[in-house]
Amino acid sequence: MSRLKIILCAVIIFSVAISSGCGGAAIKGMFKDAGKAISNTARRVPAKNVERAMDVVDIASDVASGNNTSGGSNPGGTRPNVNRTSSKTGAVIGGAAMAGGALITNELLSGALDSRDLSLGMLAIDDSADKVNVELGRPSEVKTDSDGAKRMIFKDMEVVVRQGKISALVSNSSTFATPRGIHEGSTVQEVFDKYGTNYSKTVYDGQTLYEYKITSADGHPCWLRFAVNNSNNKVAYISERFVQSEPQSGGASDSGISPEETFRNYHRAITNGNYSAAYEMLSYAQRDKMGSLDSYTAGFKDTISSEVTDLKLISSDGDICTFNYTLTARDRYQGNRVKVQMFKGQVTLAKDKGRWYIRSAKSDKVNERYE
Repeated sequence: MSRLKIILCAVIIFSVAISSGCGGAAIKGMFKDAGKAISNTARRVPAKNVERAMDVVDIASDVASGNNTSGGSNPGGTRPNVNRTSSKTGAVIGGAAMAGGALITNELLSGALDSRDLSLGMLAIDDSADKVNVELGRPSEVKTDSDGAKRMIFKDMEVVVRQGKISALVSNSSTFATPRGIHEGSTVQEVFDKYGTNYSKTVYDGQTLYEYKITSADGHPCWLRFAVNNSNNKVAYISERFVQSEPQSGGASDSGISPEETFRNYHRAITNGNYSAAYEMLSYAQRDKMGSLDSYTAGFKDTISSEVTDLKLISSDGDICTFNYTLTARDRYQGNRVKVQMFKGQVTLAKDKGRWYIRSAKSDKVNERYE
């Protein structure tokens, strides 16, 4: 442990002791021992001194919280062992920062999966909408899904709120980790080590989706997904969400074609110039917005290709699925030139009589270049 970390422990101890009126001889004696550890500034601190200092932190914290189970004259004698785990991930687990080997004084989850596993960082499925703002502040953007859910976009996470409670969490970076320490960038073997192999598995778009079915604290059936890049066997993103009847790859419909594949087929049809097939993949409401098949087809007169990548399921509720996606569109431009545009968007598909249809889609252009 570095000098700085031990000094910080001592500051915490001193502050807690003052604020709680703690002046017992046992605490004073342990504080004195911790001070000896701090004085080791030019050599490696013995492990027993580090442990001693951390014991003082644990006990002082118990006293400050009114949960003093230390046994009075025998401080630390009856306290359970604390899992002090080091990590270099920089991730946030359950509100405890893990960075550069800092000691963590809250125990990571282990054993059988349960509702506590349905959390990411400081937030969990079924938490109130109010907690989102408390923990993450103001979102950069708020979207309303076609089913009325509010999607709150933050730098490192997306949060979906339905009827005042969190129904989905999706990682956008490695900042937030699960209660078992998995985050974007963790290896697939680390996932198996922490969560076991009782998962549902789906492979598509260069990723393998490993999903664990867990019931939330309020009784909602949910899926915990780890999307792993096949190129490096590392977690690309983590999602947790309510589910009902659809398998969490998005689910195969009665026709055998999943909503993901429906959306990909739609853009393949556009690329191949099969506009009537693409038109038929739109819901009736979307066809009304697009107009007749002829007017719809006219909108693609300069199109060379339309390709979807990074398709990510963000909610699945019965016969409705919503995905984020990236779209690369290539169009003829001024004779021999090609205009390449990239969009980030969101699409919602709904199932009707065993088939999936595109119910709504919206996107924003994020890049443009010419070839």
